[in-house]
Amino acid sequence: MAMIYSVYRGEHFLDVGTYKELCARWGWTQSYMRQMSTESRHRRLGDRALKIYRVCNEQNL
Repeated sequence: MAMIYSVYRGEHFLDVGTYKELCARWGWTQSYMRQMSTESRHRRLGDRALKIYRVCNEQNL
């Protein structure tokens, strides 16, 4: 069961997918993506930074 994540820059939706899918499309490492999805990073970088949010499990779709 994989988790689904969404990518935003500010309030603008950019992409959706699993960790592996997003890493492949954007050229990110999984550790970088984990950092981007933390609440502390969201607070520190403000509204213009890329942010990743967990949406749901694939099973729930």
